[in-house]
Amino acid sequence: AYMYMLVLSFIFVMVMSDLPPLKIGSLKEGRSMGIGLLLAAVILVAASMIAKGGLSHFNLDLSRVYEHRRDVGVLIGTGFWGYLNNWAFKVINPALMGWAFWRKKMSLVLAFTGLQVVFFGISSHKAVLFYPAAILAVYLFAERRRGLHLMTWGLIGVVLASSACSVLFDYHWLSSLFIRRGFLLPAQLNFVYHELFSQMGHVFMSNSVLAWLFDYPFHVKPVLLVSEYLYGHHDTWANNGFLATGYMHFGYAGMIIFSIIVGMLLWLADILVRKRIPVWLGISILIVPFYSLFVSADLTTALLTHGILPGMFILFIIGKKPVFAGKEMRQGGSHAAYLPSQFGAQPD
Repeated sequence: AYMYMLVLSFIFVMVMSDLPPLKIGSLKEGRSMGIGLLLAAVILVAASMIAKGGLSHFNLDLSRVYEHRRDVGVLIGTGFWGYLNNWAFKVINPALMGWAFWRKKMSLVLAFTGLQVVFFGISSHKAVLFYPAAILAVYLFAERRRGLHLMTWGLIGVVLASSACSVLFDYHWLSSLFIRRGFLLPAQLNFVYHELFSQMGHVFMSNSVLAWLFDYPFHVKPVLLVSEYLYGHHDTWANNGFLATGYMHFGYAGMIIFSIIVGMLLWLADILVRKRIPVWLGISILIVPFYSLFVSADLTTALLTHGILPGMFILFIIGKKPVFAGKEMRQGGSHAAYLPSQFGAQPD
């Protein structure tokens, strides 16, 4: 039954994301104001991390990130800074990188990429280091006629290369990073969440927004409860996406409700991007928050902590009103209407 509900949930996502678009206005001088706010935010975050002693935990060794992550998190991520830091890592600085690519300002691309490396070195979150590569891939492939096909073959190539390293050289780090963590572990955890919470009962958001209404029924946080069930310890945060957590909260009804909300978020993102900014730029701003939503974050956590709502706000303030083809082409970048069908609508 759970497998059928997974399929049905994705159908709801697709249907809701394809609703008729609404017209949304734009702010006068919004793009200039938006870029200024983003620059101020990343400078503020970087200065705060350094002032709080974050450089004492600076580490670029991927194998040692877990030695630093919890300690540095307590140091730099308390209170509102926990949100602002995440937004800077996952949305704001990637948005600035995408904007710099769009404006062909390669010196700024290098500067923002370097800042992203600093953010990784202090925060010890491995994913932060790979965001520039994801944005570069989106930028390069979106400019090509068969961009989506090339991206698909690129992913297949990564999987094959990682597998070859494991088979031929007994080197498993790449396959663990790209195959196990990227594909296998999220799928496994989906079914573990279903198995566990079908036996122990549901959370009903008592660990977050509905804590005032329901008492939380378990002795540890849900992610640690799953870790205890699957691995026998609390050393791993067994996060998963909106489908697993939707079931965790409200059962099958939660999966459908969360899917409807996610579909509407995608619908809104499409409105904020289409004919306002290049599609690849919109993707570069929202790719990380939505990836978290699908594979590693509860819905409410993805909206705030992982930056979906801040990302939507960024799209709103930097977007322009729809313009004609000639103007779009002169603004730089590839507009949705002139990308291949995989990346945007065809010209009317």
